[in-house]
Amino acid sequence: NIAPYLKTALFNIEQSPNTQNLPIGEYDIVIGANVVHATKDIALTLTNIKPLLKKGGLLILNELAQTDIFTTLTFGLLDGWWLY
Repeated sequence: NIAPYLKTALFNIEQSPNTQNLPIGEYDIVIGANVVHATKDIALTLTNIKPLLKKGGLLILNELAQTDIFTTLTFGLLDGWWLY
C-alpha cells in the first residue's frame, strides 16, 4: 500500500452502507465522481452516503455540468448514464 494512512473502499451508493459492511461515521471524505447522477433516486443515494461521513466530513461531488458530443458518445451508451 503506497499510502497506509489512506483507507479506501468500493461502495454501491444505491444500497445501504450497512448491507455492505462499511464502517459508519468513519470517513473524512467520500468522493463521488460522475456516479451520483446515474442512480434511480438521488435523494436515497445521498441518504446512503451521509452515514459514512464523520461529523464535519465532506462529500466531494464531481459531476459533468454540460452535455457535449464527446461525453455523450463516450458514456451515453452505458447503463445508468441517463437514469436521472
